[in-house]
Amino acid sequence: MFRAVGHDSGNTASQRAYAIERSAQLRRYLRPTFLVAFLLLLLQLAIDFVNPERVRPLAVDQWIFLLAVPLFATTLTYLPPALLAVETLAVLFDVFFSAALTSFLFVPHGSLSSITVAMCLKMLATAILVPWGATQQTRSALLSLTLFYGGMWWSGEAATETHQFVAPILASILSIYGCRRLDHTHSSLYERGTQLEVSGEQLSVALAQERTLLEVASETNVLTDLRSVLQRLNRATAEATQSSFSTIFLVHDDDDTLELASTHIKRGNLTHELGTRFPGWSGSPLHRAMSGGKTVSIEDIHAQDLIVPRLLERQGVQLIALSPIISQGRLLGLLMAGRTTGSKGFDEREIAILTGIAAHAAVNIHNARLYKELFLSEAAYRDLFERANDLIFVADVEGRVDFANQAALQFFDVDANGLEKVRWTRYLDTTEVFRMMRRASIASRRPRATGMAAFEVEISTPDGDKAILEVRARLISPPGQTPERYQCIARDITERSRRDEETRALLTRLQESQRLQDEFVANMSHELRTPLNVIIGYADLIADDLHLPIHSDARSFLDRISAASRALHRMVESILEYARLDRGRMIVIPTNFSSDHLLLELHALCNDVRSSFDVKLELTQQRSIEFTTDYDRLYSVLSNLLLNALKFTPKGRVTLRLTHDGDYAVFEVRDTGIGIEAGQLRSVFEPFRQVDGSDTRAFGGVGLGLAIVRRNVDLLQGMIDVDSAPSQGTTFAVRVPIVLAGVVPHRTSSAA
Repeated sequence: MFRAVGHDSGNTASQRAYAIERSAQLRRYLRPTFLVAFLLLLLQLAIDFVNPERVRPLAVDQWIFLLAVPLFATTLTYLPPALLAVETLAVLFDVFFSAALTSFLFVPHGSLSSITVAMCLKMLATAILVPWGATQQTRSALLSLTLFYGGMWWSGEAATETHQFVAPILASILSIYGCRRLDHTHSSLYERGTQLEVSGEQLSVALAQERTLLEVASETNVLTDLRSVLQRLNRATAEATQSSFSTIFLVHDDDDTLELASTHIKRGNLTHELGTRFPGWSGSPLHRAMSGGKTVSIEDIHAQDLIVPRLLERQGVQLIALSPIISQGRLLGLLMAGRTTGSKGFDEREIAILTGIAAHAAVNIHNARLYKELFLSEAAYRDLFERANDLIFVADVEGRVDFANQAALQFFDVDANGLEKVRWTRYLDTTEVFRMMRRASIASRRPRATGMAAFEVEISTPDGDKAILEVRARLISPPGQTPERYQCIARDITERSRRDEETRALLTRLQESQRLQDEFVANMSHELRTPLNVIIGYADLIADDLHLPIHSDARSFLDRISAASRALHRMVESILEYARLDRGRMIVIPTNFSSDHLLLELHALCNDVRSSFDVKLELTQQRSIEFTTDYDRLYSVLSNLLLNALKFTPKGRVTLRLTHDGDYAVFEVRDTGIGIEAGQLRSVFEPFRQVDGSDTRAFGGVGLGLAIVRRNVDLLQGMIDVDSAPSQGTTFAVRVPIVLAGVVPHRTSSAA
């Protein structure tokens, strides 16, 4: 299915190549060696002929044999290696040479020491000069020793010196060891040379690939349109890989599809329908193969499951290679190159080029998309910049303006061509303005700054009017550049400043009016309370005087006068208390008192104001509690809640239950009155709020009771909750600390 590009073991291939090279070198070495041996024998023959009396000359048949051996060996070197290995021939010739040296043992007057030295030199020389391996050297040395010692025994020559017997053995050992080391060194040098040669070839291929990729990059990096980028990448792929066509598919994550985005057909009658999408991309085998980040070469389209074979057969495609396009770990698509003719697959160079182009494609596609986003973003910001109501411009400390949006151009009453004529000096003192700009720019660069600092300046507009601008400035010129240039954002706040001034004046008048109103309420309350006290006092005196003859109707009138006066008195007291609470003039004065005394006074108050005995009143407690808190504030809270409950309960029951909860006391005031609508529960504690706020309401009051309750509960560091339903009644739960925290008791109640 896939073709994998592999390599033989480096050591095995290198050793095999070195052995072949060594055999060839040995073959080249033997021919001149045999020729030299032949010439030396001829020289020795001439010497024997000139000086026949020096030694006994060899017979003619012996010389013919000696001269025939090198000539015959030279002929054998031309035989094919399959018939005769050159190493074997070299060993045979070396043995012949050793036999020749040994033959001098049979010559009269032959010196054993000279022959021994010659044999040793011969073994050492072959180890150094003959390019063969340690195996051949070992054979040569062993055969030479066998011939030498056999010749000594056969000729009857006896070794009279130790070196005559030991030297050949040592020479053979040294020759074998030296040949092994030399062969290892030659092998290492050959392997290093081979590696350098291969590296040079690989470098040449890599340079050619890099040159191709650089050409692709130089052409595509300047393109910003995605379609143009894809077309150029496809054309470069088809040309560099000698493919019939090249196609780029892009991934669409929004609908999990793979789209045929661009194709280039170099030869053939291929047809590709651009824009075709293939669904189910993330679960396909092709997605899994491309997610690995490796280029895949398919030489048999029928033995793969990445692409449906019939789609390739329909186009006549025989070979394809697929390379993933990955950017920042994200699979953007894939690059496919294919061939419709020939059976030769993609080689390593073409695969590398395809992979490199796919990498460039990832960068180019990512950049093209970024450029498109940047273009759209820039267009949006440009439109926003031009449509902004604020004045946006760039100015220098000399008063020149060299960049401005439409709002700034309209303010300066010029068009874009006349901007260079604009000078700040026409509108204001630039020295003071740019001093403030510099200060604002420095402030905006501080670590905790959240934006450009703003300042206000008054200028003269081109039509002669005065205007106030809110300016935000930022220094944009590099350090040391003169004149300094600032980016400015200015907003015409003339109207806003006028409205702010009017608002401040109105606020001052309202505050003065509120102060006068508070003084009026306080004075009026005091003025009302004085005659009310007189009315209540004299009414009580008349009603309590048993000596005065008072008719039953008159006594009823006195009771009504007393009840109405007391109700009005409570209303005045409520107004005064709320005024003090609202102005924050209420001081908390803790005292020590018991709950028994508190409930007793509350019960007496409720009996005084209860108009009908159809309402049952119950005040109970779980157990007596000793309080250290403000008695008046707590009494105000509970009395207002109880009076409200009595007021809105024409018939039924009003209860107050006191329970103990740790460090807190819980007062629960429950009634069975008219209740409160759910929509009104949020606002029951607001001042002047009434359940029925109409002019014809059935219940009196000014709506301050619950507002006073809420403020007093806050002063007592407590909480209040309300629960109610129409026609079912209302429950208020007040939770206050038994001992008011952080306040020392001021006095002790006498009733405690």
